[in-house]
Amino acid sequence: MVEDRLLEVGRSSRDFQLTIIELPLNEPRAWYLEPDKMIMSHQLLSEPDIFRSYVQPVVELLV
Repeated sequence: MVEDRLLEVGRSSRDFQLTIIELPLNEPRAWYLEPDKMIMSHQLLSEPDIFRSYVQPVVELLV
């Protein structure tokens, strides 16, 4: 995702950190706590398309 974003913006990435806190939840959801911190259901790790839909917008902002 980071490499894709770098190709879009045509520059190097700024230094950033993204913390993802994984919780044992029954539904595949994620919540943004801060621009660089998310809470995420453990189910999202096994569902790449849904995982990407939550994480990609954050990566776009941070990169």
